[in-house]
Amino acid sequence: MNPIQLWWRMASFRPGIYAIQTSLYICYTLSLAFSGLILRAFFDRLADEPGALLLVAIISLQLGNTILAMVGLGGANAIGFYIYRHSIQAWLFGNIFASILKQPGAQPLPSDKPINDKPINNSSSNDRATNEAMSVGVALNTMRDDIGIVRYFDVELHDLLGFGLTAIIAFIAMFQVSIPITLGVFTPLIVIIYISNHLSERIERYRVASREAAGRATGAIGEIFGAVQSIQVNNAEERVLNHFRHLNEARRQASVRDQLLTRLVDALSENMVVIGTALVLILSAQAVQAGRFTVGDFALFVAYIWPVTALFRNIGGLIALYQQTGVSIRRLQTLMQSPKPTDLAVRAPIYLTGPLPQRPTTPKRADTRLERLDVQNLSYQYPLNGQGIHGVNLQIKRGTLTVITGRIGSGKTTLLRSLLGLLPKDSGEIRWNGKPVADPATFFVPPRSAYTPQTPQLFSETLRSNILLGLSDAGSDISSAIKQAILEPDVKAMDDGLDTLIGPRGMRLSGGQAQRTAAARMFVRGGPQGAELLVFDDLSSALDIETERLLWERLFSSVIDKRQERPTCLAVSHRQSVLKQADHIIVLKEGQVEDEGKWDELLERNRITVEPKG
Repeated sequence: MNPIQLWWRMASFRPGIYAIQTSLYICYTLSLAFSGLILRAFFDRLADEPGALLLVAIISLQLGNTILAMVGLGGANAIGFYIYRHSIQAWLFGNIFASILKQPGAQPLPSDKPINDKPINNSSSNDRATNEAMSVGVALNTMRDDIGIVRYFDVELHDLLGFGLTAIIAFIAMFQVSIPITLGVFTPLIVIIYISNHLSERIERYRVASREAAGRATGAIGEIFGAVQSIQVNNAEERVLNHFRHLNEARRQASVRDQLLTRLVDALSENMVVIGTALVLILSAQAVQAGRFTVGDFALFVAYIWPVTALFRNIGGLIALYQQTGVSIRRLQTLMQSPKPTDLAVRAPIYLTGPLPQRPTTPKRADTRLERLDVQNLSYQYPLNGQGIHGVNLQIKRGTLTVITGRIGSGKTTLLRSLLGLLPKDSGEIRWNGKPVADPATFFVPPRSAYTPQTPQLFSETLRSNILLGLSDAGSDISSAIKQAILEPDVKAMDDGLDTLIGPRGMRLSGGQAQRTAAARMFVRGGPQGAELLVFDDLSSALDIETERLLWERLFSSVIDKRQERPTCLAVSHRQSVLKQADHIIVLKEGQVEDEGKWDELLERNRITVEPKG
């Protein structure tokens, strides 16, 4: 999608508002053209000693023209900033997030900087994975800055239209007065504008470097906050601070270079009227003496210097901005990872006022009921290191507990993520009740499936909001979910209960509380009887043995969760208590199934290492 196509989609997104804004801005720019003609008439009539009535009429005309300019510019800015701009930004942000959330959730966001000289290919997930991963800070800076450039391109098009009409009127009036003076004034100004635009290319390079340096510093802040405990445990505070100081110094130097050259070019551009006025005085001196150039003509030229030079600056800037906008669009499309370029500007509702719509819940139907899940030859390899899973087969029957175990790095989490569509499988087939699953990422969602990851993602919100994640409080059995997750003693101990703010990424919670919050989030999904398939990724990583034992005990109790039958579970675990309860155990080694069976069978074949007591 090129900048003109995106601009057209933006304009047609809110056509009524866009038309009003454009009309008001054109009224403002045309008032500049009228102002020069009115000033010329005023000073020329003043020299001829006109009557008071004529002067009052001219002054009234200028007053009305000034009001037109104020209403036009003020109205255009108000509508453009407070209504149109926020609507467009919310719309583009929404489309970007919607596209990102459709992608495999366990894959990092791709950078627009390829490595190994491999170009970015938006149609291939494996090609995307061969590029550098993009940090959260860089991703946010990319969305903010590149959407800002896209919006600025729209503003420049407004300027081109408005100042273009004004310049046409201005040149006609000035050529009627004196063609040599007109050319003598604006030729040097055009040369200065050309130099300024040429320097703008270097400014853009400095600005890109400044933005990248700021993104690295911002990303480091997020990573530092997310790894506070690890930094403290390893006594790495000074090394981390030195690294951040280095990033911040690089950001400062890049920002200084950017701002210094920008201020120099701005100073040159902002003095165009002064330079133009001086040229008018120099070139018109003899014509004034000869009576061929009046005071009104001088006022006309001075009035038109700014809008005409603004047009030339706009043309030069728009040519460069067109290229920059194209780069920004490509960066945003890379971030979206969408094979369709038009997804950036697809029509979608936005909600800037009023209550947000309630998130719809998918009711259970006959086709959502799980009887059997079959996985055949499932494979996924990480492109950078070739590790992953290879030809995994498993079968899960209704009401059973299937446990995946194995050493660290054997592919347990990769298997769960590939099954659920959080990683794009390279090969293999997944069948739900014998029917192929075409898109696991959109299929394995409530009420069919619910998932608790090994490292839960929590938000700086209340405990209630983190559990519900947009679900209606009235339509969710949050109390049963909390009880199932063994979270009720912790909630009672909190002063604000479920309305307790848990801090950024849940930092006010312990590791076990964060894990159980994620479990409660899973239990509350899928309706009163829960999701058909519950997937746990190693609860033992943050829970003590007794808490995990109690969680499984409650999960399989029909009294607690009002189930009429045993839930169907797929879990990663090393705990002996969980392995003994399992109906089927799968042992992974180097991404492949080494053995499978029940606890006693695997123990007899020495496929399972028993945890030491205590």
